[in-house]
Amino acid sequence: PKAKVKPGGWAVQVGAFSSAAAANKLVVELGAAGYPAYVSPIVRGGKTLHRVRVGPEPVRGDADKLAARLKGRNLPATVVAND
Repeated sequence: PKAKVKPGGWAVQVGAFSSAAAANKLVVELGAAGYPAYVSPIVRGGKTLHRVRVGPEPVRGDADKLAARLKGRNLPATVVAND
């Protein structure tokens, strides 16, 4: 699933995968749980890294609360600038 997410605000990164299929699987699982998840790919060293993010949230405090909920689901949640 590819969503067009405009840059700005804050997102919560919950994973980064070399496999697009693994990233998309997590996006589908999070979406089924009601979280607006998406893949944000980035190329590093000639390889694509598929970052899974939830959000975005316009206010950092709201992103922090979202990260806390995701950590409650045993996900490695980190608030990042939504680039």
